[in-house]
Parts: sequence; structure tokens; C-alpha cells
Amino acid sequence: SFFRLDWGVIQTDDYKENFINEARYIDLIIIDEISMVRADILDSIDQSLQYTMNKSRPFGGIQMIFFGDPYQLPPVVPDNEEVRRYFSEYYKTPYFFDSIAYNQSNFKV
Repeated sequence: SFFRLDWGVIQTDDYKENFINEARYIDLIIIDEISMVRADILDSIDQSLQYTMNKSRPFGGIQMIFFGDPYQLPPVVPDNEEVRRYFSEYYKTPYFFDSIAYNQSNFKV
């Protein structure tokens, strides 16, 4: 993926240095089928953009556009105990709309 995120549960500081140089030139990010994006992934995208753009604003001040029916396709969550424990501890659900980043942003629906 563009963000070079690893498979599995994504911690908010799991971003790659080689992503940083490319991301500095971004003005807009469009994510289609947003319902398939897990909360931890959206939070990691937010943190990596804040770090890259050196701004504490949501998503580093980059305009974000999400497309998709939030309940059409569920996020892909590995079926193991470690992942279930992680999501129950940090998120209400694995859906993008329960991410910290989404809830701290002022998205227009």
C-alpha cells in the first residue's frame, strides 16, 4: 500500500521512513471502500501523516475523502486471540468510524 503498513495489528507508530519523502507532496487522499479499513489502520495513517507533515492536525492537515457504504463490506480482521484482545482493549469495534482519528476529525457526511 502507499502507506507501507505491515500486516496484522497496526500500532499508531508503525510507519516507514521511506514513506515520508513521498508523502510531503500530498494535498488530498481518497480512500474507496472505507468500510474495509480497520480502525487501527486509519489511526496509523493519521499518525504517519501528522509525523510526516509535522502538524498535529488530524491527518497532518491533508484533506481526506472517504467513499463507500460503511456497512457493505466489513473490515478484514485476523481471527486470533491476540487481535481480538487488542481491539476489545483499544476500540469499540474494528470499523473505521471507531478510530481515534475519525472521531477527532470534523468529517462531513
